[in-house]
Amino acid sequence: MTDCTHYVFIDESGDHSLQNVNQDFPYFLLCAVVISVKEYSLFQSKVQIFKKKFFDTKKVILHSRDIRKHNGHFAKLFDPVIKKDFYESWNKIVNETDFTLIAN
Repeated sequence: MTDCTHYVFIDESGDHSLQNVNQDFPYFLLCAVVISVKEYSLFQSKVQIFKKKFFDTKKVILHSRDIRKHNGHFAKLFDPVIKKDFYESWNKIVNETDFTLIAN
């Protein structure tokens, strides 16, 4: 048995119905992220620091819909200064992380 060297995370977004397509969002995306175990560990550490900085807790779930709609913990993003810092900080984490994105 070999040790795991990479993780693969797979998710979907959009309308997967082929019969009743939602005309307001007629897209479907299947996406995978491939990341080494070592890189993922570094990424997780950075995300925990990010959460603590913006929410004073590590238990916040970074759900894209809640972020976009400023729901719950993300209501603070109505403040343009905090929102700018939030996105710049998140983009820095993503840009510094070595991963492969596969989308179709």
